[in-house]
Amino acid sequence: MLRSTGVGFFLGLLPGCAPSVTTFVAYDLEKRISKDPDRFGKGAIEGVAAPEGANNATSTAGFRAALLLRAAHGALNGGPAGRIDDVRPAAGPDAL
Repeated sequence: MLRSTGVGFFLGLLPGCAPSVTTFVAYDLEKRISKDPDRFGKGAIEGVAAPEGANNATSTAGFRAALLLRAAHGALNGGPAGRIDDVRPAAGPDAL
């Protein structure tokens, strides 16, 4: 799970790398590292948890890239990042 989260996060920082890409990469990595790769495709929990962890981490990293680098990889990340940029929230005690 931690491996796939790391894969998803670092690939999610790249602009244009959608969560669907990272899920396949995480699944393939877990299948290659597994001691019994024949169980994959038959309901092995590693094959289910790895893509899900990568998917969630990619979404988090993509939103971080959208806020910090202004490089969104989708409309769902670009909309909030653009809105936050328009408002320019104040930092410190003025933020309240």
